[in-house]
Amino acid sequence: MVGPRKPGSAGSRNRPVKVTWQQGASRLFNLVIGLLNAPSPRPTAWVVENIEGYSGQLKSRERVFHRDRESLRQLGIQLSHESREGQDYWLLRPEQVFLPDLDLSETELQVLATATQWARQPVDSAMAGPTAQAQLKLAGAGLSRVDDAAVVQPVPDMVELDPRSVDAIFRATQRGLRMTFWYYPAYLVEPEQRTLDPWAVAGVEGRLYVTGFDVDRGAQRTFRLARLSDVRAEAQFVEHPAPTDPATGQPVPAGELIRRGLEGHQTKVTASVLFTGEGAIEIQDMAHELRDTPDGRVGTVGPVDRDWLVQTAASYAPDAVLLEPPQLVVEVLDLLQRAQQLGAQERISATQATAAHAETLDGGSAVDEQEPDFAEADAPGQAVDEDEPTDVQAPPVNLVAQQFAQTLSVLAWFQAHPRGSFMRASRDLGLSVAQIQHELKQLSMCGLPGYYPGSLVEIAMNRTTAEAQFTAGLDGPVRLSTVEAGALLLNLEAVRDAVPAEQREAVDSVTEKLRGLLEGKQGAANQPSTGTDAGPSQVGTITPEHQETAAQPRTKSPENTVESTLDLLRTALAERCVVDCEYLTLSRDQRSSRRLVPDAIRMIAGNAYLLARSIDDAGVVDETPKNFRVSRMSEVTLGETGSAPARLASDVDATDPFDFGTASDWAHFRLKNSSLWMLEYFPLWQDADAGDGGVSEDARTEATSVTTSPESRSTAVTMPDTGAWLERFLIAHAGQVAELSTPGLAGRVARRAEAGLGVYRDRFPDVS
Repeated sequence: MVGPRKPGSAGSRNRPVKVTWQQGASRLFNLVIGLLNAPSPRPTAWVVENIEGYSGQLKSRERVFHRDRESLRQLGIQLSHESREGQDYWLLRPEQVFLPDLDLSETELQVLATATQWARQPVDSAMAGPTAQAQLKLAGAGLSRVDDAAVVQPVPDMVELDPRSVDAIFRATQRGLRMTFWYYPAYLVEPEQRTLDPWAVAGVEGRLYVTGFDVDRGAQRTFRLARLSDVRAEAQFVEHPAPTDPATGQPVPAGELIRRGLEGHQTKVTASVLFTGEGAIEIQDMAHELRDTPDGRVGTVGPVDRDWLVQTAASYAPDAVLLEPPQLVVEVLDLLQRAQQLGAQERISATQATAAHAETLDGGSAVDEQEPDFAEADAPGQAVDEDEPTDVQAPPVNLVAQQFAQTLSVLAWFQAHPRGSFMRASRDLGLSVAQIQHELKQLSMCGLPGYYPGSLVEIAMNRTTAEAQFTAGLDGPVRLSTVEAGALLLNLEAVRDAVPAEQREAVDSVTEKLRGLLEGKQGAANQPSTGTDAGPSQVGTITPEHQETAAQPRTKSPENTVESTLDLLRTALAERCVVDCEYLTLSRDQRSSRRLVPDAIRMIAGNAYLLARSIDDAGVVDETPKNFRVSRMSEVTLGETGSAPARLASDVDATDPFDFGTASDWAHFRLKNSSLWMLEYFPLWQDADAGDGGVSEDARTEATSVTTSPESRSTAVTMPDTGAWLERFLIAHAGQVAELSTPGLAGRVARRAEAGLGVYRDRFPDVS
């Protein structure tokens, strides 16, 4: 029998926990305390002689003092300065240092905690750091970390946008400054520099955009933030302010401006569609006024995006046949003919094609439930896609400033929670108990000049709790920087559509309070203003062009249906209920009954997904969770409370949220370089294993010719082979595909296209 180990021995729970304290942080606290409590501005000589931590020759002390000023400036703390008789005097006021009271309600705190989940995702994101810093500061205002079961897991849209760019975007939009940036029209395409008079930053369907007047194009343009890099706020006022509502004279909401910019580059159509059987469920679900005919059921689809309808109708032929308008019929036929021509590269027997098809469908594809909708990507000409960021290095981290802000947040937490426990503080602050105790001990050695008992920060600590008894004027966390407030705003925009409907008002309220913080940073009277502060001659109005591009409801996924389903799923997660539903699997174009164990709700590219494990007919749970699109779930019912086993903890990989990398079967083909934008919206990757390095021989030759059109160049790409879904995808985008490389794939696509062409030619013999 092995006896218990002694405390401190190998394997003991009481192993020492590493703690840190940045040299210079104590001096920074003494400086802030000294200037906050000074009755009048203090000269530099007084500061370096009376504040603890400055030593050496006078010049050396002054150099250290100015370094400390820079550390505080990086935190957004600017010392008040004045000159008298050749001497510099310094002072600090509380409003220059501390986060103002945001007066957050419980609901507002909850949605803010949901938004800051991004900081906890294992994502290599330049914005995760600022979000985590903001979360730490807000912990003193009552923000608590929430259980993952109660919130969505958002996949950030702008995982590579750097903090400098976020700072520039919000300074420009809040102060009415012109901004410049590098914009990537498509993946692997050289960026171009653009100049914008920004109007608004907002999220639409999970994607984040900035919209404004494009100085180069002379009209409104809308850019996805994930396609921007090296954003700069210029020292120039905007010349084309945001439009106002002519009826009220008030600024148009940011989200509405974004939607107008996006909708202005789409064409809505209404069409008549024949359904020859039970397939094409995706389109059938959108049809109304259905009636039976000898050839099948005919219904009306629309208004929907024109490009989406043409591509989707072609991909589902012959199960769906577009009857009118005639021009759309011609476009569908053109796509099917292009897809058939792709098959001329390789002809395989019907037996081989059918076998390959069946093998893919029955092979248990890793992406069976979680394939994206090709129909929902944005067309290359839309302003929605105005590119992709480069790596911009953030400024070097000032560890002393970071330590100062962190410890001030720790102190603020215990001020907000008298006699609060170290365990709860550890959970809310994201720091170890040992680190919190160490920082409080270090802080208790800082205080007012003289540094006698009674003038130092006093914190009463016992084994499990602490209480701040004298703070020497340190009465809150450090105010949010522009980058931190901006990161929170973008997070709120990203999750707004995923939170319960009753919480959206709270999201809007928190958003307004954070924007108020940013506006409060303007300070100087000569700073340009936006929106309501601008005079009549500076404010635009809504023109007929704006009104024509107003957002329209999305027919494809009715908000009330998705929202009611999400309410049920949130209940299932909270009460651990099994979920029963009918689920549409696009890869098979069929519905089937599912019994699921819910693990999380995820928001990916603006769409809600349930991460869940399937239960088979024998009651066995498949321990590999999959993403189920909420809009494809119907007839949802919940089992008894506690009928589902415990949740599986899961992380979201923002670079591959659907785990496509685990797929066993892959398709290889060449994509025209003019369509490389598709790599951002579909599970497509550049094919590094292609023998030519991904660039065709023709492309290499043509690249040196001034007469070569970019349309004739192509790049080798690869994507998971999901059987029928892949075939439909290639038909829908036959105009963008240059060549099919995978053996058997060309034949599969050609046979599917030929089946659709046969029906169209029989029905429209005069259309070529």
